[in-house]
Amino acid sequence: WVWNTQTWQCEHKLQRHEGAVCALEISDRLLFSGSVDCTICVWDMQSWDCVEVLQSHSKSVFCLKATKDCLLSGGDDCKIKVWQLQTVRDAQLPSSQRPGLDTSCLTLSDHSKAVCALEASGRRAFSGAFDQTIRVWDTGSWDCLRVLTGHEGGVCTLVASDGWLISGSVDILVWNLKDLSEHCALAGHNGGVNELAVCGKKVLGAFDDKLIRVWSSDTWQLERSIDGHVGAVYALAVDSSKLYTASYDRCIRAWY
Repeated sequence: WVWNTQTWQCEHKLQRHEGAVCALEISDRLLFSGSVDCTICVWDMQSWDCVEVLQSHSKSVFCLKATKDCLLSGGDDCKIKVWQLQTVRDAQLPSSQRPGLDTSCLTLSDHSKAVCALEASGRRAFSGAFDQTIRVWDTGSWDCLRVLTGHEGGVCTLVASDGWLISGSVDILVWNLKDLSEHCALAGHNGGVNELAVCGKKVLGAFDDKLIRVWSSDTWQLERSIDGHVGAVYALAVDSSKLYTASYDRCIRAWY
């Protein structure tokens, strides 16, 4: 569903996948959607047509991340796929103008369990998986530079901002991006976090106990908990003025 954030009317319903959609990502004028049907659909955000379907995963696609040059996808097959964005952008061209479209991809196979989170910062990419590790990748060579350990459960969300990498599992850890050392753990929550986001100096987390929690990135202390949903909160997003949250209560809420 595509919503107008001024009128809150649904303007488009995109249909192509044959199963639930688990991940969305935007790069330039393209929207990417990853699904349990093992595919990634590429949508033109002007026409809202599906211009390409990327197929390489053998199981559900759980997460997507666009960098300057690549689209990364992670899935239940324990794999990370690296797709060249220029090749994908060429799919928008009329078939007569496509330069021999090649949608092959590079496969990274270092994780031993499902890959559930992807993030990028500078020349590095980060992947989190149910094997309880975070892997750090060089985006030039795609060599694994480091394996970060310390979580007590599978890593399901990653966000990088202002020199920090924040990773979520049953615990939430903060890493210094300069030397990749563990800085601290965030307190004040019960159970695992489903998704993390950063807005300015605030770190936001979505939880199964129906709450959104807010920490300060200056002190790393819990500042407040926001309630309003009547089901587990499994997704959140921020823009310049609003926070959006999605819940198993079948509601999307906008917070000002």
